[in-house]
Amino acid sequence: MLIYNSSKGYGAIPQATHWLTVILVAVAWALGLFGDDLPNGAGRAAGLFVHISAGLAVMVLLVFRLAWNLATGRHAEPTGLGVWVDRLGRGAHYLLYGLLIAVPIAGIVLQFARVTRYQYLVSPTFHRRR
Repeated sequence: MLIYNSSKGYGAIPQATHWLTVILVAVAWALGLFGDDLPNGAGRAAGLFVHISAGLAVMVLLVFRLAWNLATGRHAEPTGLGVWVDRLGRGAHYLLYGLLIAVPIAGIVLQFARVTRYQYLVSPTFHRRR
């Protein structure tokens, strides 16, 4: 198995970081969506800890992936389906990278602002402590 990217395909390290990112995003998404259904107390605190840790790990992996791509080059052969399909694929790739940056940063901002669930969609003011 190849470690680095080549003309034959992606190497082991880019594949491992890709699938680890997929798993972490799935875990963070599931806990973000269903975390409020966890029982109050230690269960909910553990779920929030794993959710936040997964989001931070996604950001660290993204920085590693971008550095790896800059250092070793990307494996991006034309698909043979046309120039527009290749451009759309590249654009979708950049959009996903942007989301991998924006979503964890939005989570960090909302966590520090201590906004109650969905309040930021209804009211422009942040939750005030009592």
